[in-house]
Amino acid sequence: FDAKPAQRLSRLKDSALEKAMRASDPVPVALSLIGDRWSSLILHAVFTGKQNFFAIQAELQIASNVLASRLKKLVALALIAPHPGSDRRRRDYLPTPRGRDAFPMLQTLASWGDRWLAGANGPPQILRHRSCGAILDPHYVCGHCEQSVRAQDVLPSRAAARH
Repeated sequence: FDAKPAQRLSRLKDSALEKAMRASDPVPVALSLIGDRWSSLILHAVFTGKQNFFAIQAELQIASNVLASRLKKLVALALIAPHPGSDRRRRDYLPTPRGRDAFPMLQTLASWGDRWLAGANGPPQILRHRSCGAILDPHYVCGHCEQSVRAQDVLPSRAAARH
């Protein structure tokens, strides 16, 4: 667990962050940092092209003080970075490499919600693969053998045993 972005965030006095820093399991650490409703929705909005403050606010109908606070948190965690926007008075927030690594997690969560929670009207939004136009249906694949991986295919081992 890389604590540097989390240390930058410590000045925000986030008690969940303090607890997460003492934890050794990455799942609760990650959830405490970006698992709150607004942080994950803001990341999702950025991934789907809503990249300035006002576009994110309009998309999510989020209070400006809450949005400003979460953007500050996501920047401190090095998940997004501010960049000059097309309108020089506004900043765009773009995902960093660390932030881009969160995309599969959020898309998998959205896909799960689409499958199990969408109801009769179907999902509110679908994502298409830009190069082929197919509806995005994320799945987990082993980086070594390239086979699909399901929960029953996973064998936990200590981190020192990498191979």
